[in-house]
Amino acid sequence: MLGNLDNEVIFKKAFSNKIVFKAFVRDILGTEIEVDKIETEERTQAKNKEAGKKTIAKVENAKTLDIAKNAIKKGYENEVIADITGLSIEEIDKLRQEE
Repeated sequence: MLGNLDNEVIFKKAFSNKIVFKAFVRDILGTEIEVDKIETEERTQAKNKEAGKKTIAKVENAKTLDIAKNAIKKGYENEVIADITGLSIEEIDKLRQEE
């Protein structure tokens, strides 16, 4: 006796193979297609995770720059700003020139 089939697993396995996917489209839709690559759920999730990390890094960098700019406006020394933000003295000098 066959056990229950998990349709989600079947579709994931079938559609992660270019040959099987092309055959499915040909048989069901009656058309030939060319497939360069198939993005699996894992690859898509990995790309989304990486994009999320990059976005977080950009936001954190922007916050750090805002903190440094505010500290400059309040008259803090470069060394203090560097200790607070982790920015280099050169980066702080550049921010000072922009103000």
